[in-house]
Amino acid sequence: MLISEDYRGLNRQLHAENPTFGNDNFGWSNYALNLAQNNGYTDILDYGCGKGRLGKLLGEHGLTVQEYDPAIEGKETLPQPADFVVCTDVLEHIEPVHINAVLKHLRELTKKRLFLTIFTAPAGKNLPDGRNAHILIKDGLWWRKKLIEHFQILLWEERGAVIAAELVTKKHTGLIRPVARRNMSPQMRDYLGDIQRQINSASDAFEQVHTIRMWEGLDDEPADLQGACDIIQHLDDIDISLGGVARNAMKCAFISVRVSDLITEWDWKRIIEKRFRIGQWERTGDHILMVGTPMVTVQGIVAVGAVNSDDRWEQVEAATKRVQGRIEVAPAAHERVAILACYGPSLADTIEVLKEEAAKPNVDVVSVSGAHDFLLKHGIVPRYHVECDPRLHKADNIDKPHPDVEYLIASVCHPGYFDKLGDANVKLWHVSTTEHNRRLIDNGENPKHAISGGGSVGLRAIPLLYAMGYRTMHIHAMDCSFKSDGETVLQWAGKHAGKKQDVCEVLCDGVIYISSPILLTYATNFFESIQKVSDLDVRLYGKGLLQAMAQYYQGQDVEFMNRVDASQAA
Repeated sequence: MLISEDYRGLNRQLHAENPTFGNDNFGWSNYALNLAQNNGYTDILDYGCGKGRLGKLLGEHGLTVQEYDPAIEGKETLPQPADFVVCTDVLEHIEPVHINAVLKHLRELTKKRLFLTIFTAPAGKNLPDGRNAHILIKDGLWWRKKLIEHFQILLWEERGAVIAAELVTKKHTGLIRPVARRNMSPQMRDYLGDIQRQINSASDAFEQVHTIRMWEGLDDEPADLQGACDIIQHLDDIDISLGGVARNAMKCAFISVRVSDLITEWDWKRIIEKRFRIGQWERTGDHILMVGTPMVTVQGIVAVGAVNSDDRWEQVEAATKRVQGRIEVAPAAHERVAILACYGPSLADTIEVLKEEAAKPNVDVVSVSGAHDFLLKHGIVPRYHVECDPRLHKADNIDKPHPDVEYLIASVCHPGYFDKLGDANVKLWHVSTTEHNRRLIDNGENPKHAISGGGSVGLRAIPLLYAMGYRTMHIHAMDCSFKSDGETVLQWAGKHAGKKQDVCEVLCDGVIYISSPILLTYATNFFESIQKVSDLDVRLYGKGLLQAMAQYYQGQDVEFMNRVDASQAA
């Protein structure tokens, strides 16, 4: 049985009395439309259709939708199987005693794809008998285990109290698990070795690949290059499997998957892009071959370049012609310590400590962004200043160049920045990007001068300094959060040319920090970055979200945190 008659009656009464009940108030119909259009689905079923919002929207785009809802008069006839089944805001309304029958019914009806959403918290409305309208409230883990008995999970997102998932049909119940690791064949070893050589010939010191391992979903171990070859598409939870590859790929991954009528190339690209920055993408027959770097993302945040690719390349070409000098890539590590002065609010709190450290003979001070003038104001002359932002207003962060500072400026920076520096000592380097690296090499540039790293100049300075031989870095004021003084939110240590950012509150280990969506991505980028090398020691100074996260991770027995000292964080 799918529904009891008493419960059917209660839902019919609620539909009649509440015009918003079953009306897709969260807009999932647009998501379903996107899936239908991009995968060419014309055979569509709305399971638990409510008041029929999906059918109306898809009808406006020339698609016909079969509707089923046992609580809607005229739509209670059992439906026929369809290629694409949509089931949004339904399962939390199912009587617990009937949930197994409903999931079995969904499996029988789904010929290719099921898209569903589930709420995991109480509803804002009640049934006529007084019960909350969500009568089956379970957490995401419970639902995941339940659904995987009937479907293969393609995508799974949990945002607050909402689960959104795409599932692929499988004609059996139970689970598929690897029982033993496969041996890497000589052909695959050679293939991955070729990828290793290609990467190492065109990457900076931070991205060099030294170790290779196959990901099998069983007894996996981290390696610089992780290969997942013809396995992901066979496992029950594709979303979790790709997450496992990303966690074990310290620098990059090779993934081979098969395209089918259930999972198209369009599907593979968007689910892989959830975990990886794609560097190479090749379609060979029914196989996709992908090489990419793992990334940690903040939900709802999509990184967009401040300047489009063509304009950035024009600036790169102009800079390479204008500036003759290049950074010096160290042949080996050295013992000098780099003090990296970022421009978070806590720089004002640690400036005296920084001044004491700067006086030591084995220390080189490096400023980024607005920290250049801040340090000079406090009597500290940095050895280097780093900038990589392509926008013109970044030149306003420097009043004037200092004759004793060497300016390590990315070729992508605006010509106006170079104008501001005038006759200063400038050395050029390049921001490593997939679309520009090959063009740099073709133009005769050294690929070792193309520096990888995260989205901020502070994050990019870490692999830059690593390429220059530094293996110990003391980082001040990479706060990834703001300082609040009553109603005023201080976003930097002092004057800054950037625009004010939208703020949000972040809870870390019981403390609320004021941050922004982009700063959250920088915080995740930091931890993602420092895992890539095993010979880098970092000490964090200041008080902010990043330092608090580091202190928290140190208490969680996270292996790579042994090389991060957050004891100096206020």
